[in-house]
Amino acid sequence: SRSPGLSQAEIDRYMNSPMGARAPQEYIDNPAKVLGAHQGAIVPVVEEILRKDPSIRSFLNIGIYLGLLDRYLAIQFPNVSFTGVDFWNDLMEANAPLLLPNLRVVNGYALDEIESGNISGDVTMFFSTATRVKNAELRRYFRSIKSRYIIMNEPLFPLPTGEIVNPEDVDMINSVPVSVYPPYPGDTHGPYPPLLVHNYRALLTEAGFQVIHFSVQHHPSPRMQAVA
Repeated sequence: SRSPGLSQAEIDRYMNSPMGARAPQEYIDNPAKVLGAHQGAIVPVVEEILRKDPSIRSFLNIGIYLGLLDRYLAIQFPNVSFTGVDFWNDLMEANAPLLLPNLRVVNGYALDEIESGNISGDVTMFFSTATRVKNAELRRYFRSIKSRYIIMNEPLFPLPTGEIVNPEDVDMINSVPVSVYPPYPGDTHGPYPPLLVHNYRALLTEAGFQVIHFSVQHHPSPRMQAVA
């Protein structure tokens, strides 16, 4: 839909679904192991911003899932408060072994939590999350976020033809659907919404942010990265 947010039925569906994942023990014992994982690609950008701007005191991860990356960063920057937010009815249980005095998780719909003032950050990060958000909803996120910085690292899934959509060529209003989850046996809700490629630079600029870094990589997998 083109509504600027999730319906209550969608929220209930996601909040009542289990993530079904737990942090591997080796990541709990050795948080630096995340540097060799998928999420590790964003670490140099985050570390550069946090070191160059020592006034930063809070960091918000929208769509934290498992806070492996957040645990590593919280150890490296003990003076920064890290918050992760996500759906999933077992979010707290799954992340319990990862939490630290300066790392917490919040169970809820991130947009509602931001707009109500329950969560915030001097830095807000989207990692493999904005691709799951509708165009109008993502624009509402950007309007609602009062952070000094937004960091993004999002997949650019290939089309069935193999073509990689350049986010810079995407219409600002009509984001491009590129990947779908098929319904699974016994699913009473139908498939999840399609994953999208947005014109991230245009949407961030529209919301009043200045894009200071933007790049697209094709290996090891197609992804975009932006700092605004």
